[in-house]
Amino acid sequence: MRESDLPYVLLYALFASLIAWFGIVRNREERALREARDELEIEMAERTHQASLLNLTHDSIIVRDMSDAITYWNRGAEELYGWTAAQVLGKRTHDLLHTVFPVPLDQINAELLNVGRWEGELRHTKATGEDVLVSSRWSLRRDEIGRPIGTLETNNDITERKRAEESLRDSETRFRTFVDQATDAFFVLEFEGGTILDVNRRACENLGYTREELIGESIFLFDVQFSPEHLDQNVRPAMEAGQTMTFETRHRRKDGTVFSVEIRARTFQFQGRIVNLSLDLDITERKRAEEESQKLRQLEADLTHINRVSMMGELAASVAHEVNQPLTGIVSNGTACLRWLAGDTPNLEEAREAVRDIVRDGKRAGDVIARIRALTKRAAPPKEKLDLNEVVREVLALIGDQAKKNSVTIRTQFPDEVHPVVGDRVQLQQVLLNLVMNGIEAMSGVRERDRQLLISTRNIAIDQVQTTVEDTGVGLDPTTTSRIFEPFYTTKSGGMGMGLSISRSILHSHGGRLWVSANGGPGTSFHFILPTYQEQDAGAAAV
Repeated sequence: MRESDLPYVLLYALFASLIAWFGIVRNREERALREARDELEIEMAERTHQASLLNLTHDSIIVRDMSDAITYWNRGAEELYGWTAAQVLGKRTHDLLHTVFPVPLDQINAELLNVGRWEGELRHTKATGEDVLVSSRWSLRRDEIGRPIGTLETNNDITERKRAEESLRDSETRFRTFVDQATDAFFVLEFEGGTILDVNRRACENLGYTREELIGESIFLFDVQFSPEHLDQNVRPAMEAGQTMTFETRHRRKDGTVFSVEIRARTFQFQGRIVNLSLDLDITERKRAEEESQKLRQLEADLTHINRVSMMGELAASVAHEVNQPLTGIVSNGTACLRWLAGDTPNLEEAREAVRDIVRDGKRAGDVIARIRALTKRAAPPKEKLDLNEVVREVLALIGDQAKKNSVTIRTQFPDEVHPVVGDRVQLQQVLLNLVMNGIEAMSGVRERDRQLLISTRNIAIDQVQTTVEDTGVGLDPTTTSRIFEPFYTTKSGGMGMGLSISRSILHSHGGRLWVSANGGPGTSFHFILPTYQEQDAGAAAV
């Protein structure tokens, strides 16, 4: 090679080297480009796969950058809020959804940057304008060097759940209000041991403790009558059988006072255990009313007895006459008997007749005394099957002399067959005595006409018998008719004003009634009705 060709050779070699170097560089760039393209395709495939998975969830998933612009919006978000991804990408999330935060947004962002996540409840607005409540979870996204680049937000619709919870709270509030307004005291107790689990307001008021003071204590600390042993023996077996038990006891308040309660208790299952629901009613007033009613009944019985004895005082002369007549007969017949026996030849037949008369008069005197004793007894005999006509005759036997002394003619009108009634013989005699004596007194001032008293009985229905006492007296003042049955009201100067009131009470207790009416002519009529005796009354009459 010529020396002159050397520069050309070197230049060619350098050019060849440059071409070879550029080829190597190009190959490397192409390989790097292919690798980058492959990585991008893999990444895009992974993102597509991830997006497909995110679209399968029912939760709404939103990805937004640090400026709150939406960069991803899955199918769940489309279904929940009503916008497609194409409609919302690039828009600010909270402006779009009109987000209502539970606390200021700055406070939420500070927590997100500090710990990388936040959870809470948000209120959003859908495309339709409807509000939706969501349980929201935020997760902060960072790049390779840790800088915040966006937020992944997952939202779950809890609108129906919150509505159900609110409805449940409202229901519980209403129920608690109803229970607290109840007149009964409510106790929820452990069936074993009687530990108080819950009470209502009335229970606290009755015992004088707060709810906190009562819960956890044993009910037996406040009961002065029952013990756990008594409960085991008398109440527990029935309650274990599912029965509702009703009984009375007494409770002690915080201030030490004791009051009566009526308890209705029943067991039921609650949260896997057996508890006892006890409804306690304060019956202090009822007990007091019962005591007062008992006192009134005793007072009425005493007044009835006084009225009865008072009438007997008024009839004392008649009673003395009724008793004196048989006694006089007994003495006379006894004397005659002795005379018939004292002769030289005793007249035994006449003596026997005299003895028969003595026996007759003795029985008569005994009957009169028995009727007087019955009328003056404090304790009335039991109710029995009665013939009203017979009861009237027994009364007339007592007041016969009183009627003669007042020039009163007593007549009776009895049907051939009057239905029997069931009643207290002595009390019904007292009613008739009151009415007959009132009739006799009502005619005491009559001079220009006969004084007549008519007593009649009659069947007015298959189940009712009416008795009427009709006088020919001066009659009643129409202005006083409505008051004559009132206690202590009387038109007599020396009267007690209890006779007619007691008579009406007696008849009411027999299931009957008493009333008064003016006669077509002179005088007044008192009527009373009694129910007839029925076969089902036989047991009561026999008691």
